[in-house]
Amino acid sequence: MEETISSRFLDSIWDFSNRDFPEEVLEQAKYCLIDYIGCTALGASVLEERSKRFLSQFSRTGGNCVIFGTDMKSDVLTAAFLNGVHAHAIELDDGHRFGMIHVGAVVNSALLSAAQDQKASGKDLLKGIIVAYEAVIRLASAIQPGHKLKAFHATGTCGTIGSAIGIAAMLHYDKKQWNAVLSAAATSAAGLLEMSDDSSQLKPYNIGHAAMAAVTAAYYSVSLLDGPSDILGGDRGFFKACAAEVREDRLFSNGYEIMKIYRKPYAACRHAHAPIEAALKIMAEHSLNAKEINAIKIETYALALKGHSHKTIKNTDSAKMSIPYGVAAAIRYGKVNCEQFFEECLNDELLNEILEKITISEDPELSALVPNKRAAKVTISSNGNEYSCRVDDPLGEPVNPLSIEDLETKYFSLMAAAGKDRELSEEILNSIYNIDDKFDALLSEI
Repeated sequence: MEETISSRFLDSIWDFSNRDFPEEVLEQAKYCLIDYIGCTALGASVLEERSKRFLSQFSRTGGNCVIFGTDMKSDVLTAAFLNGVHAHAIELDDGHRFGMIHVGAVVNSALLSAAQDQKASGKDLLKGIIVAYEAVIRLASAIQPGHKLKAFHATGTCGTIGSAIGIAAMLHYDKKQWNAVLSAAATSAAGLLEMSDDSSQLKPYNIGHAAMAAVTAAYYSVSLLDGPSDILGGDRGFFKACAAEVREDRLFSNGYEIMKIYRKPYAACRHAHAPIEAALKIMAEHSLNAKEINAIKIETYALALKGHSHKTIKNTDSAKMSIPYGVAAAIRYGKVNCEQFFEECLNDELLNEILEKITISEDPELSALVPNKRAAKVTISSNGNEYSCRVDDPLGEPVNPLSIEDLETKYFSLMAAAGKDRELSEEILNSIYNIDDKFDALLSEI
């Protein structure tokens, strides 16, 4: 078979999948599961009634796959879909800066559902997760920022492709099947960024669809029907349709991309994190009174402004996408957790007064740093004085990571907010840390 960019990409990921992964990489996959389960449990709680309505509408209850955070089970495709929706519902799931993508919400939703359905082992699940993160991130990093500028949501597109490859690795597909998986996943890949604009509540749909499409692509590929020779690089392939340019050095990187993700401490779009952190630092370091603030100026990079600079907040989803709202919440409450996006906070009089005092603009110097840094500078004026703070690497980035203690604190907080008692949450945590032996126990506990 003629060598193509698709075959080279598959060869590279295939070779990667056959490595003996270092212990720190295996541990990182477990941390990704911990973060995912906490986010998904709370997302399921927030969307519980809507998800039940969806299930009853299509009579899709009664399968063997867990819908995490609930007492419901369904078939593998529906479970992958709903878990994906729930995992992204509260905007606290992990991501990757260069790929401009959320990773774990798609990968873990697809692989956990397929693992249950196919009775994969905990060891094989971890392998599949590591491979999926690798494939998703390499692919997204190779085509950004042009992919985003074309209005594609990489979590929906690249998330589908990489997650399907992860399932193939988890289930020990042979090399020929991998080509079919790549082709089926690439033609299924979808997701538009318009889903996150205005007052849309459907952004998590892209994630659920990607997880479901990944499972479908991986499963159908056992048919052994041949795909095209170059689904990525062909004249009518994925890159031609979805990429402005392809950086091959990123497509064939040789590291462990799962080690380079960020984790979120604040329940807002990642573009808002540097401004939020800068505002929190100013308020804490100078003991400012929110009622005495006269003006707030936010300066950030150009890519952060599109879809994230609005001050008209129509609902929770609109607030999570708004940099000004996140900064106003940080100033008003001294924290930006899930509850700062509930209805009572959206309607808070002081918060909205602060919001009106905010201006936001591009700083060309910060734009020039992208994608190496996604920085912001905040200046707060109060009682005739100005206080400024610039954040280049917000908490959660690989160079400024959440500690394991921070991650576990976040997990327990999310589980408590979802109504899960501490004992159960500790049992789930223990099962994840010992997933090689306790995968079945984990599923029964969740």
